[in-house]
Amino acid sequence: MCAYDDNYPDPGESEELRDEDEVLADLMAEYMLRREAGVIVIYPDLLARAEEFGQRVAANFETLVVYWELKRLEGEA
Repeated sequence: MCAYDDNYPDPGESEELRDEDEVLADLMAEYMLRREAGVIVIYPDLLARAEEFGQRVAANFETLVVYWELKRLEGEA
């Protein structure tokens, strides 16, 4: 029997996820600030930085960017 609830990561994975969340927050903050400042070609550089932290971080960054851009187009971001 597993000592942990399947809905929550084990304690060892929790720290890894917190680190990934911090990386994603930093990347998204930079993306949003530069995008709002009118910089158009920023995504490839930030995606490359995300990939340095692994495929999961890169995939999550892609998802966040798409979501933010959709909300921006709708006037909600």
